[in-house]
Amino acid sequence: MKIAKKLSALLLVVLMACSFASCGGGGEEVDNYIDIQIFTEVNTMDAQYATDGTSFTVIASCIEGLVSMDKDGNIIDALSTEQEVSEDGLTWTFKIRDNAEWTNGTPVTAQDFVDAFQKLTDPDYNSDYQYMSTEIMQVKNGRAVVDPDNALYGKLDELGIKAVDAKTLVIELEVPCPFMLPLLLFPSFYPRNDAFVDPLDATKTYGTSADTYLSCGAFKLTDYEPSAETFTLEKNEKYYDADKVKIDGLRYHVIKDSQSAVLAYENGEVDYTVLDGSLVDQYKSSEEFKVLPGSYLWYLAFNINNTKTFGTNADGTCKNANVTYLANQNLRHAISASYDREAIANNVLKDGSWAAGYIYPVGLATGPDGQDYRTAVNAVTAYPDTQYNETKAYEFYEKAAAELGVTDFTFELIVEDNEAAKNVAAFIQQEIAETFKGHITVNLKTTTKKARLEAMNAKNGNFEIGLTRWGPDYGDPMTYADLWDYTTSSDGLGSGWVDDTYSAMIKSCKDGSLTAEERWEVLKDCEKYILDRAIISPVYQKNDASLIKANVKGIEFHALGLPTNYKNAYIEK
Repeated sequence: MKIAKKLSALLLVVLMACSFASCGGGGEEVDNYIDIQIFTEVNTMDAQYATDGTSFTVIASCIEGLVSMDKDGNIIDALSTEQEVSEDGLTWTFKIRDNAEWTNGTPVTAQDFVDAFQKLTDPDYNSDYQYMSTEIMQVKNGRAVVDPDNALYGKLDELGIKAVDAKTLVIELEVPCPFMLPLLLFPSFYPRNDAFVDPLDATKTYGTSADTYLSCGAFKLTDYEPSAETFTLEKNEKYYDADKVKIDGLRYHVIKDSQSAVLAYENGEVDYTVLDGSLVDQYKSSEEFKVLPGSYLWYLAFNINNTKTFGTNADGTCKNANVTYLANQNLRHAISASYDREAIANNVLKDGSWAAGYIYPVGLATGPDGQDYRTAVNAVTAYPDTQYNETKAYEFYEKAAAELGVTDFTFELIVEDNEAAKNVAAFIQQEIAETFKGHITVNLKTTTKKARLEAMNAKNGNFEIGLTRWGPDYGDPMTYADLWDYTTSSDGLGSGWVDDTYSAMIKSCKDGSLTAEERWEVLKDCEKYILDRAIISPVYQKNDASLIKANVKGIEFHALGLPTNYKNAYIEK
């Protein structure tokens, strides 16, 4: 009897041990969470207020929109199961999924989308993406609602989005939107439960913890605080498609330098990391090495005349003399032609990124003729002044010096504190110093991404030159072109550039007056207009050299729409 008890106890110990280790192989049981390295903190979990890629990626794991995207990039049903458009293209009707609910058990309704659109458009909410509703989708009465001189100003109920009933949403447009469904992939248009959100908004606590956030997507927040360096999303059992979600959750790790990120990868702390160029040669022969598609354009933004922070002189110029200097087109051209983009892509980044002497990325959109935009428009021949040319750069400098009566310039270049951005900025700094023989000097100011975004925002303009990026919100050149239209609510990343001719070009592409072919030609003219004036200096189109554990499968990567989708991911045991 005593022997039997001892054997039973021993068997229990063995069984308990087997619950924590894979007895068959002798190793530890595979954890059913995917650990993801990210370079920057989440800026906000508010879908209608977010502007950065990291925030959008995490939000998109927690909340779904009316439509989603499959692994091949096709638009599929999500929170809507039917999408119908009127013959004139001005009215869209969506049927909201019957079995969709928030994590607090309340159903997702058409009103939640009305709440979202109204909040996004609300002039008092100051969303940087307000223009997505008023200028890109062009929701009926959107412009009137945000125009202080219009009788409809602030009257959000006049916005052309209505809940006909709990499960029927109608969106009315001013003009047809040919990319309506892809546009709805964008998180700014995700639903919002105002009954839950508004009281938290009033205390500025919405989305600051798991308890102050609602999810209706594949995952939910369970461990989070603002600017957290590690946080967790768990599978949302209330998600309508929960049976298809095979992992228990996602763990995010903010690791800002690649050396530390790779060490975490090697130690099994993360399953997916993006490589710095200095590490590519070491890992490119590994079966876990992948080059993932991207369409972010990194570029130098110039503060041309944003005086919000620095103030204005009596003659209208900026009190910061460097900003006044940067209003000189020849000086901007000089800087833009002074550094080698190919060397940045191939020798600094080494991650599959492409040198970019253009604005609209490769793979962004196809024209009416079915050709990719970048195939149709060769940037090297179309925009020669944007390409690297030391001799031409110095000639531009000499013209600028003569026009300004100044021979030596010192500018501050603001850059966020991730390794790739810092390396690129340091390379540009060195190239500028060598090209201009010390006549133009660039000092680097390194800060967090959040602080950089705030400094470069149109509301602040607290920068001289900034290394920044823009990713496409939808598959059309307008997602880039309208950034520099001062009449819209897009911020141009704070440049302060005002040009009525350019704004008229943008307006003609939006008002329905052009054929598809005519519109495409004007969009070409827009890119040329910006680059011929060196309003920005494009640097590179980002692709990601990455490491993904061999047993992690099913992560979907897209250059457009939803960049990273973990809903169908799984871990091989």
